[in-house]
Amino acid sequence: MGFNMIKSINSKPTLLIFLSACVVFASGCLKKQDLEDPQVGPAVSQSEMTEKMMTEVGQFGTDEIKKGEYSSITSTMIIEASQVTPLSQQDMLVEKIETATNGDRTLFFIRDYYDRQNEANSFFSNRFQITSASQFYDKNAPVVPTMEYLLWGTQMCTVPSVSCHNLKVINDSFVLKRELADPSICTDLDHCVVRTKVVTFDVLYKKSDGDVQKRNYSFEIAPQLPFLSRVLKHCVRRVERTTPRDVLVENCFNVKDFQAGTN
Repeated sequence: MGFNMIKSINSKPTLLIFLSACVVFASGCLKKQDLEDPQVGPAVSQSEMTEKMMTEVGQFGTDEIKKGEYSSITSTMIIEASQVTPLSQQDMLVEKIETATNGDRTLFFIRDYYDRQNEANSFFSNRFQITSASQFYDKNAPVVPTMEYLLWGTQMCTVPSVSCHNLKVINDSFVLKRELADPSICTDLDHCVVRTKVVTFDVLYKKSDGDVQKRNYSFEIAPQLPFLSRVLKHCVRRVERTTPRDVLVENCFNVKDFQAGTN
């Protein structure tokens, strides 16, 4: 029988993050024709991406991950900006951390995974360990949108087949629910104000056959939050070429719940 983290570890009811009413996720108004329009303007250099994305977001390294840190992330697919299909939910807990004499850390995780599309095999639970930040990018690694943000903020726009365009950044804030507030996040737990940065940009992927695919990336990051939950929302929009018509598809990852760890 699988180890159910929801019941055994995180017994509190799901706690949603309430954003202020003025915060609108920037990809929400993106239309299909925007993604089909080949005009994207001049390319944005990686140095500019790094400056805009990585400024005022803290040290932003896996060394910030702490024992007891917990993150619940859901995945959804949205068709034509209206048909929402739940895909999965991943609940991940840092069970323990071991530090070698040379300072290298090994992170031990428990992961519960719920497949919302496959009723016959909808749940599995496993333990795994991470000894290097690069392992978060392995094919079978857990979903950590924070690591995806780090990848685009530091190196992806240098890939020869990739060009980045239309970078936009919006700064905002929201008040975190009291149940989620922690001294590591803010000093006033009853009115815990969390700063956010919404980053959007377009990416052109140049294929070997000469075809070019355009995608729109969106990240909402809250630098004060625990590392595994720091990116509250990450979406990628694209146009799927289908018969009889093209379809606008958006895949999103959202933080549903989290818990700060301890040193």
